[in-house]
Amino acid sequence: MDLISTYADDDDDEDDQDKQDKEVNNKRELELDEDDRSNKRIRYTNNTDNDDDLHDLPDLPEELFSSSDQQQSAERSQNGKKRQYEHVEGNYPTFVFVTIPIEREDIDLMARELSVLAKELKIDTAIENHHISLSRSFPMREHHIDSFNKQLETCFKRIHAFSITLETVSTFVNDDQSRLFLAANVTKNASRMIQCVKQLDDILRGFGFPTFYDNPLPHLSLWSRASSPDDELCKKPIINRTLEQTTKSILIDKIYWTIGKYDYSIDLATI
Repeated sequence: MDLISTYADDDDDEDDQDKQDKEVNNKRELELDEDDRSNKRIRYTNNTDNDDDLHDLPDLPEELFSSSDQQQSAERSQNGKKRQYEHVEGNYPTFVFVTIPIEREDIDLMARELSVLAKELKIDTAIENHHISLSRSFPMREHHIDSFNKQLETCFKRIHAFSITLETVSTFVNDDQSRLFLAANVTKNASRMIQCVKQLDDILRGFGFPTFYDNPLPHLSLWSRASSPDDELCKKPIINRTLEQTTKSILIDKIYWTIGKYDYSIDLATI
């Protein structure tokens, strides 16, 4: 399908990572090079004590894992959702994204319009962590973390902040069409968002990590439900339907990423 996006919950992997995460300091900041004139920092936060704030992470492709390390593929998490990838000891789920201030009045009005549409379409699960994905989720070994952070720093400190709008709505499905999403599409400056994806892809390719989709469609998913290939919305998705409640400009001035239970962020360059 043309409209494909990949999502899943990371709750199943939290207990497996507790032992690994205790080996990392509870709080630290990674300083940039001393000659960095902007004096920016990669901000670092330990989320171990606040699991409710963890971000919903996209699915990891099964081909990344050896069959000997896989658990049963039919496992389900406590919330009843199908587990989309298998835990491998020593891997940290990693994900890059931007956040959206859903509480802002114009964005809230847009979200309310999607809520009405979601009810009509019987898409009944609200997505609480509001973000636009810049990567798939992928497994990272601990020895890659520092190098990966430094490369993201070098990449994103050269990208200038920009603004986007959300003006249309589409439906998306994950790779196996087991879950369907209702999302607001990035309209203004979607090309700038795609530029971030492509530059990130270059870094991921260097590590051998999976890159994003070939034709990325930046979007903010707000609702989801279980689906199947026979689902009517899988066969005939909603594509770029104009919203009545469009947003004003939303400033994108920071990139976020999670590695296991740890959150990082870096400011984009200012003009």
